[in-house]
Amino acid sequence: MTLAPTRIGIVTDSNADVPPDLIARYGIVVAPLTVHFGHEQYRDGIDITAQEFFARLRAGSVIPTTSQISTGGWAVAYLQAIERIRATGAEPAGLIVITVSGALSGTYSAACAAAEGLDIPVEVIDSEQISLATGWLVITAARGVDEGQALPAIAGQVRDMVPRTCILGMLDSLDYVQRGGRIGKASALLGTLLNVKPMLQIRHNEVLPVGRARTRQRALRQIADLLGAEMPLQDLAVVHSDVPAAAAELAELLAPLHPPERTLIAEIGPVLGAHLGPGAVGVAFVTAQPPV
Repeated sequence: MTLAPTRIGIVTDSNADVPPDLIARYGIVVAPLTVHFGHEQYRDGIDITAQEFFARLRAGSVIPTTSQISTGGWAVAYLQAIERIRATGAEPAGLIVITVSGALSGTYSAACAAAEGLDIPVEVIDSEQISLATGWLVITAARGVDEGQALPAIAGQVRDMVPRTCILGMLDSLDYVQRGGRIGKASALLGTLLNVKPMLQIRHNEVLPVGRARTRQRALRQIADLLGAEMPLQDLAVVHSDVPAAAAELAELLAPLHPPERTLIAEIGPVLGAHLGPGAVGVAFVTAQPPV
């Protein structure tokens, strides 16, 4: 009797902003968070695209809100991952689930609760991050699956990356993040920033202020300078909320720091965009593993 091959499934939430081509390449299952415009609700990346969301945000007067993925929503995503594996003729050897920061959303707790009902091994990992800072962990896990690594090895590699992962950038204003109530220690900037670009970073589940700039161009140069102090890098992405020209400008400034062919450029999705607002641009990066 020949045993069926086994494969590990990768599941994340839509906040991770993993580019669609990589989702397709690695068979990643993405559980959508939800964005609400009044009584209307849309699943992030399914019912509404980033372009549609930002066009509506800029044109409308309704302030969008968001909601996390429920335990039931995660359970559906886990079943989708299992079914996708079985459709290839393999059996699931387990799942690696990587979520948006548990300090900023209840999504991580819901993912853990949903995993309790499964009869296969599940590793649920709190990225302590947002956007492609989470996405880099997802992409690394997916590459590990393709290389045939075992579940504990992949989970260990991802957890090792968490403290080396950061997102750093500028907002066009603090209005949206203040409304969402997730500004953390950056609240010290409130009332002090008039016609300037606030600069924030997320490290270890905390939103922290790192500076301010009078213009977007100065903010982009400051981001490049701050990133230079983080060298060497393992992974780098430029992320933006509906400002592709600014993202391209930042990518050009960063070319001396990291190979451009290995630098991703991605748009922030609707749910995170509801909290950051349009005009945000920054970097999601992983510092290199220190030498042994």
